[in-house]
This record gives sequence, C-alpha cells and structure tokens, in this order.
Amino acid sequence: TKFAQPRSGNSSGAGLGLAICRRFVNLMGGHIWIESEGLDKGCTVTFLVKLGICSNPDDSAIHQASSQVRAYHGSADLSGQKPILRDHGH
Repeated sequence: TKFAQPRSGNSSGAGLGLAICRRFVNLMGGHIWIESEGLDKGCTVTFLVKLGICSNPDDSAIHQASSQVRAYHGSADLSGQKPILRDHGH
C-alpha cells in the first residue's frame, strides 16, 4: 500500500494525513517538506504547487464551494485571486 503507519499504542487517528498530502502534492508536480525543532516541539509543513486561474469566477459551484472553505493561514501571495479549498469536515 502507498500509505502506511507503524503501529503505536499512543496514536489517535490513522496517521495518513501527511502521506496523503505528499501524494497529492507530488501528483500536482509540487514539493512538500517538513521542518521541526525537535521532539515534542511541533513542526511546520510547507508545500509549493502551481495553481491555475478559474476561467469562470461567476460559476455557482465555485460560490457554493467557497462558502465551505475554512480560513487559510499561510504565506502565499494570492493577491487578486480566489483560491478554492475544500475541507472534509474536521
């Protein structure tokens, strides 16, 4: 299988999030990397992908999807663009 996690007694969840993100970013021709300052210090996950520009910004499907988008926190310069991000409900 392409996504796997070592068995651990203290893990909550399947632990597939980063593996799935890596696969999506790779399929989009991008790059993803993780930076950490050490154990129990957390980490920063950064990814770069090329995004297209919507040719029909008045499409009702776009407005419906954008109403379900959670806040984006990042350093991308999307001035004048309307990115569409979809959350699966978490």
